[in-house]
Amino acid sequence: MAVARDEAKEVLIFKMAVALGFDAPRAFTLVSMRGAQDKDFGTQIVGRILRVDWRLQGRELPELLKYGYVFLADAEKQAGLVGAADRINTLRTELATVSPFTMLVKVGEAASVQVVQNGQPALIPKPWTPPQLPPDKDAPAAGEPAPAVSTQDLLAGFIFPFSSQPDSVKYPEAAYSAPSPPGTQQYRLRERMQRVFRKEQLNLNTAGLLQCVEKRLRIDDRVFTEAFRQAVNVKRKEEEIFTHDISYGEFQATLSDAEIARRAQRLLFEPDYLDPRDLQTALINTLKAEIRERGIFLEFLDSPEKLRRAVHLILVAYPNLLRDTVRGCCADNAELADTAPLPETVDWPAGCATALLGNYGVFPPDMNNDETAFARLLDADMGGTVAWWHRNESRKPWSVGLVMPDGRHYYPDFVVKVNGRTRGSGILLVEVKGEHLINSLKNPDKAVASHKL
Repeated sequence: MAVARDEAKEVLIFKMAVALGFDAPRAFTLVSMRGAQDKDFGTQIVGRILRVDWRLQGRELPELLKYGYVFLADAEKQAGLVGAADRINTLRTELATVSPFTMLVKVGEAASVQVVQNGQPALIPKPWTPPQLPPDKDAPAAGEPAPAVSTQDLLAGFIFPFSSQPDSVKYPEAAYSAPSPPGTQQYRLRERMQRVFRKEQLNLNTAGLLQCVEKRLRIDDRVFTEAFRQAVNVKRKEEEIFTHDISYGEFQATLSDAEIARRAQRLLFEPDYLDPRDLQTALINTLKAEIRERGIFLEFLDSPEKLRRAVHLILVAYPNLLRDTVRGCCADNAELADTAPLPETVDWPAGCATALLGNYGVFPPDMNNDETAFARLLDADMGGTVAWWHRNESRKPWSVGLVMPDGRHYYPDFVVKVNGRTRGSGILLVEVKGEHLINSLKNPDKAVASHKL
């Protein structure tokens, strides 16, 4: 603030946000790196530049400092700035709406001249005092004590004496079973229902997984060429937002190694069950083998920095290349293990709808509309295709899970026993998606997921 008050100094200020500091009279140029789609925000940005102090108006300035520049990677994000300029171009003074003036106001039979502030008269010329209320007949006379207020009648019937209870209550162990919570009912697992299933889990030893990634990663000619790119061709469009004059340009831009590394690190950290350093080493080994086989760019073999940059460029340009490779290797390296047995009974709300083929004889209460509709289709099968169906809960000891490319588990909605199915001992896993989830980013991985059994 001391610098802002010292008008003998002229400085160029870089700020992360347009906030404190722009009341300084010499802050007349603003370079915004943010997109502005909102017209109000665009007006704020443009307004910061237009508020030029009178002591700066008419000064001789370099040509570059006569304009405020807004750099945008996505041209569609400048709609707010263009709209702000159009709004400013059409501004008209509305001094009358904020200036005080007089008007004749008639309230009842009385007329008065009032000063109007901001377009609003006082309406009531004189302060109004409400009339006094009539005295309360039940109120005590002056000098009499107020009656005491007792809460005994209010609490009558709500306070009961504590009944004496024995210090401990012993139940016969064989006859005792935990009662269901209020409002619930116990539902028993059907007879001859399968209780133990097979789930996938990752091997704690990731050496085999890394070797699989190193061998399976495919670097074709297009990917190989991308690894050694040094610059990129950029098309530039310039628009003067007040006159809407447009010009186009084209130039070669050098790639930012720091930005490439940052984006690549994000991809390397996606499979959080793998050490990103080990994963990067596996990718570098694959690229080395390609360089030796092709016999070009051999000078990169002696430079760890250039190899890392080449791998990072591949990851940034083709992010699905690593994801697809890890997905396939996860499927190959996943292990099968037994789940915990299904519980003999479950406590669900009383009165659940009866299910003929459901494993607990009713429709589970935690299903959404799409899952319930599918379960009813399964339960209504009269052709003998469905032997039984089971609602597969998430993250329970008895849940059937698949390993996803990021190492997390995925739990399909239903486990269905299909008569005549030979694969998986007749077990089929089914996932139900409502229309509102069709375009979820996780669905492509779920759609291609496959249980080892």
